[in-house]
Amino acid sequence: MCSPFRPGTASMSVTNVNAKLMTFDTSLSYTEVVVRLDEAINKQGSGGILMKLKSAKSREEINEVVNAITKLENDFLYFLDIRHHPWLNIYYETTTTPSTVLYTIGNPLIAQTILRHDLRAGLHIPPRLLVQEKADGKGTLVMYQLPSSVMVIPNEGGVNENEELKRAVKSLDEKFEALAKKVVGMEEKQKL
Repeated sequence: MCSPFRPGTASMSVTNVNAKLMTFDTSLSYTEVVVRLDEAINKQGSGGILMKLKSAKSREEINEVVNAITKLENDFLYFLDIRHHPWLNIYYETTTTPSTVLYTIGNPLIAQTILRHDLRAGLHIPPRLLVQEKADGKGTLVMYQLPSSVMVIPNEGGVNENEELKRAVKSLDEKFEALAKKVVGMEEKQKL
């Protein structure tokens, strides 16, 4: 038997968020970019991360799990990926959909520096990154929403004055940019 629900009050509001899409364009192949990304986020070593975090009983255990995977060298670790091109090819009965994969990556040690200031940032934590083969097959695009444009959500007055939140998210902006530059090969060009 279904229990009756008590009537309650509810409301709805709309908040404008000015998301910024960051796009990195490279002549590197889709496969090369994915290999570089997998290495940069230690995809192979991240197996079971969600279960390990779920079973952690202390801050120290969380730190140990994350640091064991990142080895204190990588800012991000791998959670999951969704490859869109295989199912789109089946759906449209084609083989021409450009290879496209959406990665969900992150780092709980970075996430906590943001979420402690505003839990609404959890709408975009862990962050996502899209790797898309160019339609002509001559290169790859790497895209993500700039964290500061979606994680610093305005308050009722249309602004968010939390400076600690802004600093934490700005640091994430920088880390995400560094990761994108690394996987598209911009890091090597800047060293030359």
